Amino acid sequence: MEALYGGDMRGFYQRLVPPSYDRDLNRILDKVQMLVDEEDFRFAQLILREIGSRLASGLEGGDEFAPGTDRLANSLKQLDSTLGLDSFQRFRSLDIDGLLHQLQSGQLSRLLKDPELPVEWARQSVELAQRGDTLAVLRVTRADGSDASDEKLVPLVLTEGKWVPVSIAEKWTDRIAAAEGWLDAAIESKREDPRYLRKRIADGVSLLESLASVLETGRDAKDP
Repeated sequence: MEALYGGDMRGFYQRLVPPSYDRDLNRILDKVQMLVDEEDFRFAQLILREIGSRLASGLEGGDEFAPGTDRLANSLKQLDSTLGLDSFQRFRSLDIDGLLHQLQSGQLSRLLKDPELPVEWARQSVELAQRGDTLAVLRVTRADGSDASDEKLVPLVLTEGKWVPVSIAEKWTDRIAAAEGWLDAAIESKREDPRYLRKRIADGVSLLESLASVLETGRDAKDP
């Protein structure tokens, strides 16, 4: 976690992810790259920028926010770049390690290292509660220790030399199979309709906009 919060996403990934998991994730990325063509990529970029702009506008201009929030808002305005998705050619050539390297060299890494950013992990401490040969338990608590109800125990299992949360390890195979199944079906649908992915993205954005409208209406109704 120190690697992640220090902006070292590659180090975090290498410490956490077993070799077979890495192969699974690279296989998923390969399928995503097969699915996404340049028009899809450009469309997704526009959507990310629009979403980022809306998120940023919700953070800006309020005295109640911490100083680091302004930097977060500025990064959200260029969400595609912040996520390392500013070039289709680069996207098509990346593996997981390359993607992490791109993220690490961009704004996302700088945000993770920002000491003024109001993030939850800044108020947490992590310690090793138990450890056996193949099982361990982490205790995660609020750093001030003022509220015992905030304590959370996270079981880990040793997998191919890496300590992996049990909640991830138990469901990994099923989740990878489900992701591959969805991507295979999407690739087949796109063969029949080249605009398939853009339509699905647009449908998702419409749903988010509808939900946002409902939430905003409810919030306005409560305002005096």
